[in-house]
Amino acid sequence: MIYPHWSKVSRLSWQYSHFKPYEIACRHCGELSHDTDAMELLEVLRKLINKPMYITSGYRCPAHNAMVGGAPLSLHKTGQAFDIALTPEIDKGILIGRARNIGWGGVGSSYETFVHLDTGRVRNW
Repeated sequence: MIYPHWSKVSRLSWQYSHFKPYEIACRHCGELSHDTDAMELLEVLRKLINKPMYITSGYRCPAHNAMVGGAPLSLHKTGQAFDIALTPEIDKGILIGRARNIGWGGVGSSYETFVHLDTGRVRNW
């Protein structure tokens, strides 16, 4: 389901305790779409890390994805990908290892300020 804006998500229907709809929504327009399996994996990862995780990019509307130079078939456009900020509290190696162990498909660790995770096929960069 696509919500025209994250503020339209019912509190009763949002079942992810560690993340608010606005954290996952498109930074460009506020539109929100999320994949249940991806969100559940994100919750499991958050519990394993046991530290706050800041999502710098979750769902992206097609216009936003194009503006940031995202891949045409980016899983951000389907709510199946997240970029997680690297903060002093989060050890990059632990984050990547635990993400791989619980079944994230794409793990992009070549970035300096964030790690990309998605539920697509297994691949690393």
